[in-house]
Amino acid sequence: MRKHGFLISLLLLPLLLFTNCNNNTNRSINTISIDTPIDWGVSMAEDTIKMTTVLRNLGSRDILIDFFAIPCACITVEAESNVIKQNDSTLIHIRFRPQAGEAGFIVNNIFVHFKNIQEPGHFAISGRIRRR
Repeated sequence: MRKHGFLISLLLLPLLLFTNCNNNTNRSINTISIDTPIDWGVSMAEDTIKMTTVLRNLGSRDILIDFFAIPCACITVEAESNVIKQNDSTLIHIRFRPQAGEAGFIVNNIFVHFKNIQEPGHFAISGRIRRR
């Protein structure tokens, strides 16, 4: 009789483990998508460069934007909405004013932090700055 109980336990163990794994996959998962690359082309050093991109919520619950981490005061970033419903999107408006003496090919990384997602989203803006 002990032998049968042991065999039954061995047969049920994978079923219990499989059930626990499946329960973990049912949690709400957030996924974002940001339209990239964001390349403004060629601009003069005195220009204020305006760009727009789309942040999409491909997840199963609403996303709450907390803040944008930017590399310098020469960039401002604003979302049209800080709450992005599931399967919806918002526009992200970016303004870049080159710093004095900046010229050549420029790349700046921008991170978007969320209130309810641990990992930040990332996108880069790039282009060429010419001096007069």
